[in-house]
Amino acid sequence: MANDDAVNSLAAIETVLEAMRRPSGLPANATPVHGFNSTDISSTAVQEIIAAPAAGLALFISKLIIHNKTPAEEADITIQDDAGSPVEIANVLVSTAAGNGGNMVINFDPPVELTAAKALDGKAGGSLGDTIVNASGWVGTATP
Repeated sequence: MANDDAVNSLAAIETVLEAMRRPSGLPANATPVHGFNSTDISSTAVQEIIAAPAAGLALFISKLIIHNKTPAEEADITIQDDAGSPVEIANVLVSTAAGNGGNMVINFDPPVELTAAKALDGKAGGSLGDTIVNASGWVGTATP
């Protein structure tokens, strides 16, 4: 009987810890997701960062990490979903640091919900040096 109590207590602690790690405003079925663009963002051509989830599900973006790999240029980056009329969630200018390019971290609390069944994309505001965008968040039931 003591082992059952210990197992139940451990399960309760794990449930509390998981709840503490989850941002507010997420659907109950939300699971972690992350991604990055596999081709550097260097033009107005749209690059996928996180693939679209299945029908009825949405991405909930909680963090963007943007790295401008070109020291001589600032990076004007638009982060959006891939809806017919894209919904822009961030438009950032990543400055440069001598010899290293530049970095920016953006946290969203609560996470930003994208259009249901749409990917997270990025594109440049014009021609620029190579830029990588890492994104993390959750995928769960879309808000009606």
